[in-house]
Amino acid sequence: MGSSSSKPVLSEESKVIYDEVHKHPVVVYTKNHCPYCIKAKDELNDDGILYVERNINEDATTASNIKGLVDLTKCRTVPQIFVCGRCISIHIFFCSEKKNEIHFAL
Repeated sequence: MGSSSSKPVLSEESKVIYDEVHKHPVVVYTKNHCPYCIKAKDELNDDGILYVERNINEDATTASNIKGLVDLTKCRTVPQIFVCGRCISIHIFFCSEKKNEIHFAL
């Protein structure tokens, strides 16, 4: 019947985020004074994992960037952690059994 693409159709806002998270092995979206963001960054640092941080309060973030992040992940909270282009649930990230999978992916 016709072919379909496995890639979702992205808005311009989402495409910016999509391109960024596929450019770096680990990208963490954070905001100021967020205890879970601090914990996530501490764990990444403790594990020796290099990451790119995008603080949505500081990095010349526009409303369209935030909209793109929400559109792409369907999540309005931070931290949002991307490993090899995939958004990792914060609950999975903090689960010690699942951390080995993250290390393996890198």
